[in-house]
Amino acid sequence: MTVVTRQIRENRLGKLVLAPGGITQAAATTAAEANLETIHDECIAEVDRDFDLLKRSAMDPQVGDNVMSQRAIYAHANTIAGIAGCCGLGEMGEAAFSLCELVDRQILSGAWNPLAVAVHVDAMNLLRTGDNELTPEGRRAMLAGLRNVALHAPPAPGARPPTPGEN
Repeated sequence: MTVVTRQIRENRLGKLVLAPGGITQAAATTAAEANLETIHDECIAEVDRDFDLLKRSAMDPQVGDNVMSQRAIYAHANTIAGIAGCCGLGEMGEAAFSLCELVDRQILSGAWNPLAVAVHVDAMNLLRTGDNELTPEGRRAMLAGLRNVALHAPPAPGARPPTPGEN
């Protein structure tokens, strides 16, 4: 007969959380917001830099035939999606995330649709400039529309899947 022994390990994190001292959640949130404020301008500059690169990549007439260029669009949109929320551009980040989803689906299917990409870039531009008259409801509707485009974008007319080994 086999004897089973059960070892109960100490939960160090649980003990630390329950230990007296430390800071409150409100104090931690305030400190985090203060830290983010110190890098706010750098984050805005990085978003703008990547958005400029994204626009240039998206306007390249050869992008539909070049998976590396398509991946560059994805990379720039991914950077924007990751940083935008930290500097007050959360909606632009959501649009960038939707663009990542779109580009990923198009790369996997081998069918590039430049119009669907352009819709995302134009929407991101509207959200970035902020000098438009979009209401909060209009912004939410626009983001929902972008998600819909990302999920249902048809391939461009005449699109063909890349052949193996093709960039």
